[in-house]
Amino acid sequence: MGHYCEEHGTVFFKKGKMKGYAHPLEENGQTIGWCNEPEEGGDEVPETATGESGTVPPTRNDEITENMFWKLLGEAIFSKDIDTSKPYGKALRATFYAKMLSVLPIKIEKEE
Repeated sequence: MGHYCEEHGTVFFKKGKMKGYAHPLEENGQTIGWCNEPEEGGDEVPETATGESGTVPPTRNDEITENMFWKLLGEAIFSKDIDTSKPYGKALRATFYAKMLSVLPIKIEKEE
């Protein structure tokens, strides 16, 4: 028996004071509820395209988690929660700006 939610294509997890296995239900990067694993257990984790059993297939949760990381880092930088005058702050700010430049549709034209 696995801890996989076939309905939502993700894995149930249990940590801390959680009484049972569950996973968050998210919409637009916000948790709107929880899906609890049934008492009889979850579904078996499906085989991946390479046939490796027991590995978790990628889900949109991975993408949402990365997007939330960049959003939170940006908020921390712009709200001055991170001291950007210190070396670690400068490095985080530079990393954030580099990421934003790589994903934003910006066209930079060279002046002659």
